[in-house]
Amino acid sequence: MDKPHRSAVKTLLASGLIVLGLGVWKQAHAANPDTLTITVTPGNVTYGVQISSPFVQGYAFGTVNVGLTTVSTVAIGVQNAGNIMEYFSLGVVDNTPTYGWSNALAQSNTTYAMYALFQSGQPLESDFNGAANNVPTSPPASAATKHGQASTKTNPGSSQSLWLRLGMPTGVNDQGEHTLTLSINGQSN
Repeated sequence: MDKPHRSAVKTLLASGLIVLGLGVWKQAHAANPDTLTITVTPGNVTYGVQISSPFVQGYAFGTVNVGLTTVSTVAIGVQNAGNIMEYFSLGVVDNTPTYGWSNALAQSNTTYAMYALFQSGQPLESDFNGAANNVPTSPPASAATKHGQASTKTNPGSSQSLWLRLGMPTGVNDQGEHTLTLSINGQSN
């Protein structure tokens, strides 16, 4: 076979292999239906919380004797003021400058214990039991299973009823009124 014929045969063979390869490729990747992955990230996401106090300046427990425990008698409204479903994460501190009490799981000499529950009706004192209902000094990074939320986020514009249980210190070093600040964060987990 002469050189021009060999070249033509090589070209024809290469073309045939390409056509055959395209046919196999099409058959190997054809699907009915076919799928395409599409991704998108939500923008302008806003977490927000609005607290509706039953009293003019917060919630007033009034006078509670040393060493006793009391439950709030009126719910505090907590609304998701953002545009995304969220959990509510809580923290509480005593801001009284001279004799600030510390916060813990159980009350002691100058330590109080604050517990919270999101629930439609007023809970019993025993309903607050458990570390998941204790309010720490600052809102934790994860609130999904805390304070009765049971892994259920609150929808934008919706509200929850918040109830508090306060365990007073067993001994105190002052008789003045204490101001506690409750912080509530809206968050994804």
